Amino acid sequence: MQSHNGRVRIGVGRYGAALGAALVFFATSRAHASCRAPEPEILWSWPADGAVDVPIDADLLLAKRGFYSAPLLVTLRTGEGNGVDVTSGSTLPDHFDLGTLAPHTRYTIKMVVANTPFADAISFETGEGRSSSQSGGLRVASVSEDPWSESLFDSENCDSIIFADSCYDTGVPPIQAFDIDGGAPPIDPGSLWVIETIFEGESYFRNLPAVCGKPMQFGSSRTGVDSRVYNVGTNGAIRESELLVGPLVPPLPPRPEVVLRPANTDASGVSCNLTPSADAKGPGAMLIVSGLFAAVLRRRAYCKRP
Repeated sequence: MQSHNGRVRIGVGRYGAALGAALVFFATSRAHASCRAPEPEILWSWPADGAVDVPIDADLLLAKRGFYSAPLLVTLRTGEGNGVDVTSGSTLPDHFDLGTLAPHTRYTIKMVVANTPFADAISFETGEGRSSSQSGGLRVASVSEDPWSESLFDSENCDSIIFADSCYDTGVPPIQAFDIDGGAPPIDPGSLWVIETIFEGESYFRNLPAVCGKPMQFGSSRTGVDSRVYNVGTNGAIRESELLVGPLVPPLPPRPEVVLRPANTDASGVSCNLTPSADAKGPGAMLIVSGLFAAVLRRRAYCKRP
């Protein structure tokens, strides 16, 4: 079952490609993972699979997991033609330029990863209008860090996206949220948030669809780690915040040591605890910036729920 319009495909497995770059800051040695990497999967897209009346200036936006450093090859076609290769729409990840689309036309976007079995497709039909997204600035009104809550998202798909590519089997780190004053026009619900975390001159990115709410990621603010927030509109227009110099918020107080409830087992037979409970002692927080050692820190989204 595909997952481009809010449905989550069930499927757990290993992906044998190289694991790409990442950066992990530990505030505790308590957090580690025993879950295996998921198969490559598109969790969300704009346009959604089956969408109609899509603007003729639409770009392709994605949230995905399990790809790591493997490049996604994208083609756009109408009818039975061979299709046209689609290029990146910007320097931000998972943004592809579809060009100017013909009105009232059915398109299919095909996505593959070279030398792997992964293949997926999105079909949609254009209208004749254009997107209202505009480029410009974003003002970050405030940044907060709070303990993770199971009730943070109404959508299971949003939950899967924010947990993509890591698994916390001894408790979940704080959630870092950015309150945005988007100004006029308002943020398009079909757009994509991108959070850039900058450390020692290197940038790492996390995506979250705007339909899931404000931009968020797992993380703990600290000196030397700076951030910037982007919004990529449905037509590729980019709005960008000022550089936010860390630490962004005061550190959270030490939290109780996590005592694990009975573990679940994923499809590979590997145990993955999803429901920590809090008893005494010890701090626990860490910052996931994006991919190095992603095999070690895969989030729980691909582990079965209790």
